Amino acid sequence: MGDARPPGQEAAAGQGRAAPAGRPQQLQVIGSESLALQGDVHRLVTFLNQCLKDEGLIFGLTRVDDGRYRLTVYRG
Repeated sequence: MGDARPPGQEAAAGQGRAAPAGRPQQLQVIGSESLALQGDVHRLVTFLNQCLKDEGLIFGLTRVDDGRYRLTVYRG
Protein backbone atom coordinates (compact mmCIF):
# COMPACT_ATOMS: atom_id res chain seq x y z
CA MET A 1 0.00 0.00 0.00
CA GLY A 2 1.37 3.42 -0.93
CA ASP A 3 1.26 6.61 1.06
CA ALA A 4 -1.19 9.15 -0.38
CA ARG A 5 0.76 12.16 0.91
CA PRO A 6 2.58 14.39 -1.56
CA PRO A 7 6.40 14.21 -1.38
CA GLY A 8 7.84 16.17 1.52
CA GLN A 9 4.89 15.71 3.85
CA GLU A 10 5.54 13.70 6.95
CA ALA A 11 3.74 10.69 8.27
CA ALA A 12 3.58 10.93 12.03
CA ALA A 13 1.75 8.64 14.37
CA GLY A 14 -1.78 9.84 14.83
CA GLN A 15 -2.02 11.83 11.61
CA GLY A 16 -4.73 10.74 9.24
CA ARG A 17 -6.79 9.20 12.02
CA ALA A 18 -10.16 10.55 13.01
CA ALA A 19 -10.17 12.45 16.29
CA PRO A 20 -12.70 11.56 18.99
CA ALA A 21 -16.11 13.15 18.37
CA GLY A 22 -16.19 16.82 19.31
CA ARG A 23 -12.42 17.09 19.77
CA PRO A 24 -10.20 17.96 16.79
CA GLN A 25 -6.73 16.46 16.81
CA GLN A 26 -4.00 19.09 16.85
CA LEU A 27 -0.29 18.53 16.56
CA GLN A 28 2.11 21.28 17.55
CA VAL A 29 5.56 21.23 15.95
CA ILE A 30 8.17 21.49 18.68
CA GLY A 31 11.19 21.26 16.41
CA SER A 32 12.46 20.02 13.09
CA GLU A 33 15.95 19.28 11.78
CA SER A 34 17.44 17.94 8.55
CA LEU A 35 20.03 15.21 9.23
CA ALA A 36 22.29 12.87 7.28
CA LEU A 37 21.31 9.45 8.64
CA GLN A 38 22.09 5.85 7.79
CA GLY A 39 20.83 2.51 8.95
CA ASP A 40 17.57 1.72 10.71
CA VAL A 41 16.35 5.29 11.04
CA HIS A 42 12.69 4.26 10.76
CA ARG A 43 13.17 1.82 13.63
CA LEU A 44 14.62 4.65 15.72
CA VAL A 45 11.54 6.82 15.11
CA THR A 46 9.23 3.89 15.90
CA PHE A 47 11.14 3.29 19.14
CA LEU A 48 10.90 6.97 20.13
CA ASN A 49 7.16 7.06 19.35
CA GLN A 50 6.52 3.93 21.41
CA CYS A 51 8.58 5.08 24.39
CA LEU A 52 7.39 8.68 24.52
CA LYS A 53 3.73 8.46 23.46
CA ASP A 54 2.58 8.74 27.10
CA GLU A 55 4.50 12.04 27.31
CA GLY A 56 2.47 13.38 24.37
CA LEU A 57 5.44 13.42 21.97
CA ILE A 58 5.21 12.22 18.37
CA PHE A 59 8.13 11.89 15.95
CA GLY A 60 7.86 12.14 12.17
CA LEU A 61 10.49 11.26 9.59
CA THR A 62 10.62 12.34 5.94
CA ARG A 63 13.30 11.51 3.41
CA VAL A 64 14.29 14.80 1.77
CA ASP A 65 17.36 13.81 -0.29
CA ASP A 66 19.60 10.82 -0.80
CA GLY A 67 20.64 9.90 2.74
CA ARG A 68 19.11 13.04 4.28
CA TYR A 69 16.00 13.02 6.43
CA ARG A 70 13.90 15.62 8.19
CA LEU A 71 13.08 14.63 11.77
CA THR A 72 10.14 16.54 13.25
CA VAL A 73 9.01 16.42 16.87
CA TYR A 74 5.36 17.12 17.64
CA ARG A 75 3.35 17.55 20.81
CA GLY A 76 -0.03 15.89 20.38
